[in-house]
Amino acid sequence: MISKIAKSASNIFLRSKAVAQTFNGARALAAFNFSSLEKVNKAQSRLLKAVEKELKYEEENYDATDPSLKEFLEENKLILKEDENSIFIELHKDAGENKVQILFQSRSPQTDDYQGEEEGQEQQQQQEGEEEQQNMQDYCDFIVYIVKPNGKAIAYDCSSFDSEIQVNGITLVDDVESHKQSNRYDRLANSYNGPDFHNLDERLQTALVEYLKSVGVNEDVAAFIEHYSLDKEQRLYMKWLKNVHTFLQ
Repeated sequence: MISKIAKSASNIFLRSKAVAQTFNGARALAAFNFSSLEKVNKAQSRLLKAVEKELKYEEENYDATDPSLKEFLEENKLILKEDENSIFIELHKDAGENKVQILFQSRSPQTDDYQGEEEGQEQQQQQEGEEEQQNMQDYCDFIVYIVKPNGKAIAYDCSSFDSEIQVNGITLVDDVESHKQSNRYDRLANSYNGPDFHNLDERLQTALVEYLKSVGVNEDVAAFIEHYSLDKEQRLYMKWLKNVHTFLQ
């Protein structure tokens, strides 16, 4: 009888100990969860403030009312086509019986604090770095399609450096829309895209460039593309900041 009572008391003690351990574990877990939640909330608050500060700065420094853009399009009879959520921009115009389509995309500006790999560079190296930065700032790739009434086109793969157009290659295209959707590197890998432009006879190079300029693709258009590609990136960045801000609220 005594042994039964002792055994029962022992069981009660063990159960009480288990309950206490469970309670202490739950209390520790609750404290841990509260601590983790507090860290998350603080980090989120700091991030929200940083996003708000950055968004305010970008909006204050963005000129959304630049009349020169609209004036340029009207003077050159260009139609601007873009989706506010897409990185791609198109310019369209008529050139006689042909249609001209220019495809380019947004691009990020170079940072103002660009430096070389070594901090202790000489003055000449710093100047070279600044010049390189400026060249990249004024650099942009684009494709020009000159489309015949039958839908076939000649495509100029171009780059611009400080408004100066450089032709990299020329391709004949059967389906312009399909060509636009294809990746540039896939096109180069899977099909013949014409000879290296710089290997062509100089007279042929000159004639091809003159044909491009004859449909209105000149230095002014290149300057517009350089400017607008940065403008597009700016607007997409501000939209992204707004979306991040909404998510954090």
